[in-house]
Amino acid sequence: MKKTILAALALVCALVSASAAPGGTNPKPFVVPEVRQWQGSKGVLNITTSSRIVVADPALRAVADSLAADWQRMFGTALEVVSGKAAASDVELKIKADRRLGDEGYTMTADSRLTISSPTPTGVYWGTRTLLQIAQQTPGQAVPKGKITDWPDYPVRGLSLDVGRKFFPLDYVDDLVKVLSYYKINSLRLHLNDNGFPYYFANDWGKTYAAFRMESDTFPGLTSRDGYYT
Repeated sequence: MKKTILAALALVCALVSASAAPGGTNPKPFVVPEVRQWQGSKGVLNITTSSRIVVADPALRAVADSLAADWQRMFGTALEVVSGKAAASDVELKIKADRRLGDEGYTMTADSRLTISSPTPTGVYWGTRTLLQIAQQTPGQAVPKGKITDWPDYPVRGLSLDVGRKFFPLDYVDDLVKVLSYYKINSLRLHLNDNGFPYYFANDWGKTYAAFRMESDTFPGLTSRDGYYT
């Protein structure tokens, strides 16, 4: 029985490997959320200390700066942001019309250099999140060669955070925004204000406080223990 189970497991692994990388090409990278389309090639693209982030459109400068900052924080390597023509091993960010992609879709092609293109800066930004996820999983931030074509299923992808009854410092919210963007979540709803539970106050709404618990430098009293906000 044990030999039969081991043989079955070996067969499953062989089938999975064969389906994941037909013809020896790179399998689809693991990304959350999963990318829609993948065309695998062979080999990897190494993004090194000499690689640059190249932009031709000023509208992408903020996206490039964000990618450079995230890359430095995650991998300890500073990638220079420049304008002009991309060379081998560079990361190129481009605005390119493609009606299939809508406002948030993008393509990412890894060959001699890595190119992320989209009709909008938002789409390019989501492409950089995919790049970061892939690079985080590979030794030396090597990117498997191939082409990703990706776009979201839903225009609003969000999280709701209830700060009406629990204190949250602004640093936590800042970090949360970074995590959400990493997974291409584009909306954060803050439930700012709410009453306490009246049954803890003898079911008397007059004694039931209302406040919110997110840090406020402008109105620090709003987060006081017994503060009121109307």
